[in-house]
Amino acid sequence: MFRLPGGGLVVDTPGFRELGLWRVRPDDLGGLFPEFERFATQCRFRGCSHAPEPGCAVKEAAAKGDIDPERYESYLKLRSELASGRVRPAG
Repeated sequence: MFRLPGGGLVVDTPGFRELGLWRVRPDDLGGLFPEFERFATQCRFRGCSHAPEPGCAVKEAAAKGDIDPERYESYLKLRSELASGRVRPAG
């Protein structure tokens, strides 16, 4: 495991083709994106999923570039996969 200077980790996993999420539900996923934290408290609705709701401060921050739009898109894709069952929480 390698710590990146700008934050985050890189894990070298020889022989692994895919990794699963351990007991992560779609509604918990936002907590795994620390850059969302400072904006999430400004969302219009408590329990915002940061996807379809109007007044989502995270979605607005991604649109303005305050959150990396690619990271936000990654969040949306993973959330959709978790919700549809294509990615199943391990455990």
